[in-house]
Parts: sequence; C-alpha cells; structure tokens
Amino acid sequence: MAPPRRNCACPPAFPRRSEGPQLPARPAAGCVTMLPSHAPLVLLRLGRCSQEEEEEEEKMDYKEMAEDVSRKMLLCINDTSGWKEVKKGKLITVSMRPSTDYPGNIYRVEATIEQRPEKVFPFLYLQEYRTKWDKSLQSYKLIDTIDEDTAVYHSITHSYGLGLVPPRDFVYILHVKKYNDLLTTNSVSVEHPNCPVCRSYIRGQTYPSSYACHPSPENPEHCKIVGIVQVDLGGMLLPSVVQSVMPTSLMNLITDCRAGIKKLT
Repeated sequence: MAPPRRNCACPPAFPRRSEGPQLPARPAAGCVTMLPSHAPLVLLRLGRCSQEEEEEEEKMDYKEMAEDVSRKMLLCINDTSGWKEVKKGKLITVSMRPSTDYPGNIYRVEATIEQRPEKVFPFLYLQEYRTKWDKSLQSYKLIDTIDEDTAVYHSITHSYGLGLVPPRDFVYILHVKKYNDLLTTNSVSVEHPNCPVCRSYIRGQTYPSSYACHPSPENPEHCKIVGIVQVDLGGMLLPSVVQSVMPTSLMNLITDCRAGIKKLT
C-alpha cells in the first residue's frame, strides 16, 4: 500500500508533560555537624539530580521502544502478503495470519470512513474522543505523557462474546508517527509504576500493533484505515474462542468509530 503524498496538519498528539512541583531546600536545624553549612542543600540537590536523571533515562527507554515499534509496524502495514480473510462487512475486511511475536495470530482490519484522514485520526487514540465512542472499553486513560507524540495508556475492556471473555486491562505505550499523508499510532505493552496489576482484571499483553489512516485511493476526501492488532488476552482461553471473538471485535470497533465520528463532528 503506497498512499499518495500530501501534507496535512494535525494538532500535537499529547499535552506536554508536567515537571511537577519543586521541593524547597530545607536548612539543617537543631544539630551540630562537621559538614559545611551548605552541605544539606548540596545533598538535596544531588538527590534531585539523581532522580531527574533516572526519569530522563526511563523516558529515553520509552522513546527508543516506541521508535522500534513504529519502524516495524510501517513494514507490516505495507505487507499485504499471507493474510487470510476471516470476516467481511460493509466496507470492512478482517484478515489474519500467524504472528511472529507470540504464539497466536496477528489481525488486519481494513475499512473506509467517509471523512478526511486528519479528522478521523484523533478519534482513534485521544482520550477525549475514544471514551465517547468505543463501546468495548469501560475505561481508557492517559497515565503518563512521555513527549508530545508518545504517552502511556491504561485501558479496561468490557467482557467479550456474551461473557466468554471476562474484562481485561492493558497498559501500553502509544506513539504517533506521521509519514506525509500516512498517520499512524503504534503501541506495545509496557510496565508502569502508576498502573500495577490489579486482581479485578486479567492483564492482557499488546504486542506490536498499529492503526494507520491515509486518503482513500478512490476518494481523497475519505479515509482508508488499516489496523494491525495482536493481543494476548491472557487467562485460560481456547484458541478457537479468541479466533471467534477477535474478528467480531474489530468489526465492531470500526462500526462504533464511524458512528462516533458522525455524532461528534
């Protein structure tokens, strides 16, 4: 798939990360010490530097991971070989093939939405939109902003398949990458201190996944969506159950997204 080249302007993906309040320097009080009088302030500053360096190193790790996933997913988006069609609806097709990242399948959903790509794209990942249309999610929250194009999200699903698949939760980094007219989100599971495993839900794993938007070759005013999804739902699910649930879930995702865009714009 080689989308036509045409520049488009989209707003920053995520708000800038807050630096947080600075701790006031505390003078030594009521004690005699052989250290110079400025030593407590120096030690406090050294502690701050160490913490800031740690946080900066963590951010760099997230960014490197995000870039690696983006490169991999661009290749996958353009690779149309080996896919087996498993479900088809109105302007929606779902295909699958064996994954090379985990012992399961990777799913590809392709659809057309009658809106411009730059209008559709924010609905796919921004919290202010996703929470208003995605019926599969009971919660979708941004828990950490790494930079203007990278953030960590926590999502909790409703049960799937009439209760066959109980609610899952996922913690993943999401990176926005733009290639001229091709707009992509790229995600993979991560661990984050603000979101430990909760006993109320089964923690699922998102392996490298992506959603891409570009102008439809048939009509540049319409959006062509390609979604590459590979998730390990965890728990004791039979492969046949997963293969039954995933295509239907992806079809519903596109249907709900269309309805949400129409309602909210």
